[in-house]
Amino acid sequence: MEGRNALQRVKLLQVVWVIVSCIAFSGQSCLAGGGPRNVLVVVNSRSSISKQIADYYRQARKIPPKNVLYINCPEAEYVTKDVCENMIRKPIYDYLSQPSMNDIDYIVLTKGVPLAADYGDSTGRYSVTSILTCVGDPSIMKPTPNPYGPYSLPGGVWLPGPEIAWSSKLPLANHRIYCVTRLDGYSFDTIKAMIDGGLSAVPGGTYLLDKRVNVTGWYYVVNERLGAGDGSAYAKLIANGADVFLDQTSEFKTGFSNLMGYFGWGSNDPNYSYSKFVGNTFRPGAIVDTFYSFSARTLNKPSSTNYDSLIAELFEKGACGGNGFVSEPYVSTATFPNILFDRYTKGFNMAESFFGAMNELFWKSCIIGDPLMAPYATPPQVTLLSLDTPLTGTNAKLKAYACDESGVSKVDFYIDDELIGSSSVGPVFEVTIDSTQMSIGEHKVEAIAYENTPVATQGFAYGIVNVYNEVSKVKKISQTFAYPDGQKVAVSDKVVTLARGIAGPGFYIQEPDRTAGIYVKSAVTPIEGSMVDVVGAMSSSGGERVIVADSVITKATTAALPRPIGINNSSLGGASVGPYTQGVAGGKGPRNIGLLVKTWGRVVGIGDGWFAISDGSLRKSINVRDFIRVYSSAVPPVGAFVSVVGICGSEQDSCRNVAIIRTRNSDDVAIIRK
Repeated sequence: MEGRNALQRVKLLQVVWVIVSCIAFSGQSCLAGGGPRNVLVVVNSRSSISKQIADYYRQARKIPPKNVLYINCPEAEYVTKDVCENMIRKPIYDYLSQPSMNDIDYIVLTKGVPLAADYGDSTGRYSVTSILTCVGDPSIMKPTPNPYGPYSLPGGVWLPGPEIAWSSKLPLANHRIYCVTRLDGYSFDTIKAMIDGGLSAVPGGTYLLDKRVNVTGWYYVVNERLGAGDGSAYAKLIANGADVFLDQTSEFKTGFSNLMGYFGWGSNDPNYSYSKFVGNTFRPGAIVDTFYSFSARTLNKPSSTNYDSLIAELFEKGACGGNGFVSEPYVSTATFPNILFDRYTKGFNMAESFFGAMNELFWKSCIIGDPLMAPYATPPQVTLLSLDTPLTGTNAKLKAYACDESGVSKVDFYIDDELIGSSSVGPVFEVTIDSTQMSIGEHKVEAIAYENTPVATQGFAYGIVNVYNEVSKVKKISQTFAYPDGQKVAVSDKVVTLARGIAGPGFYIQEPDRTAGIYVKSAVTPIEGSMVDVVGAMSSSGGERVIVADSVITKATTAALPRPIGINNSSLGGASVGPYTQGVAGGKGPRNIGLLVKTWGRVVGIGDGWFAISDGSLRKSINVRDFIRVYSSAVPPVGAFVSVVGICGSEQDSCRNVAIIRTRNSDDVAIIRK
């Protein structure tokens, strides 16, 4: 590592510190703390190991499915600026711009997402991990100070940044900053062990600080951050009650076991050897770093062991988190070990600890590991109460007991992964909800309690609660398929796709996203393209589910009709959904009865107000019919090859359900060739 003039940023960083000083004491520490809901996992759809890691990590940490983003980019470790900007940075920026991603504070890349990108800097490539800390502001295209990290004063004095739980919402800059790590290493087994170790980690073990001797300049400055003076890593660890071994000799220390932390000079130590570097072993939760410029130049296993130090080697020895550099960072931007280990042993998570120990973003550092790993954290104890009592009515109560030695600042309540309220009054925290706006049946419940300290550690409780009301308010039409005939339901904001019925007055509605549709039996018939709310009882007719409407409210008459879904004959209808909603004979795949679809085939028969088509995919032995009957005012001649748009419906033949099509008008039938 070489020296670099960092004083040019002194004034900017002093201004930042004025801002964050106010934040640290403004009572906003409950903004964060770090939990599964705050993590976005990024997966390279081209990489099998990327998918494997993401799936394992998501389940291990209970990351919500919506917090997983698939991008499509090369698997190479090194990529160009254009690839990074267009195939990595932009899709992540776009995804984070959604309102549903507002709680994301951490981004986790998985092995298979590129490691570094060439932005034309003569000092070498930038770390993709570090680039993405600034993903919230696409205009940032070069190194920038870290407002959460250490800052300098005139005379070379460095002070730590705000000691407060990380949140991308903290007003540290004029844009959101994200804490970014990657789950990476030589193999899936190693990465899995890192994740498992982070989950099981508890305080203990020894911190090994291996200083150099006879160093000058910037090397002397960073060397002294290890120990043993005031403010050093050694002093901080001792003050926090940790066991520390500080080496101030020229020897390269090796042969230690049960290490919880390690910081040395790697290949920059004159007495370095590969065998010495890999001669220590680590306990679950251990974090590592070195003053070596190229320690994360690759996270793939080299073909031999005759090479300079790589931080990934220490993951093979049990370390669960660490930091390295993809190219020359200059020693002035090296990790501050005194801040790193101080934060970690105070209960901050691994990502917060490394992030707070770095003074530069959009640069060379690469934090590796589970960002939520926090063996010294003291999460509040949380218990959900009265889960055996159904939620009913407009003033239903959801309660949780939460306690912590430092107090609990608030408890957030989630139902089915959506925040439904918060309470700051305890120790029995409660929120009031209108359960009549929910579907009846079981719902997932989660309570998240926040420790009332700057660390703001989160405690969790999970459970299942039942909702019972006369009318089940459902968000999706597909939810109605789980109910028996007679159950009343309410659906909102659905599009009318066909303004005539199965028998008698009625109309079809479907989701704007084309996931499900259903027939509504009603004396009121809105025009096609209307947006409606419907309340009524579930029923069945000819294999179709029906809502027998008590009320229909038209909210708009100009809604865009969903595009028809193209589908072959044998896939029309789909399979059964639960015990109350039958599919068609031989049906497979998603249910599409009630949806606007497009299919095709040769006309094989005609009748009064109908014709039959076949594309050759149906078999009588399986599907009862080897054709699809189309009900239409336009009847093409036998032998013509046609395409048909209409609602996929169902009728019975030989006591079994078969798929049919109901067209809207004569324009829905197009003759391709006679």
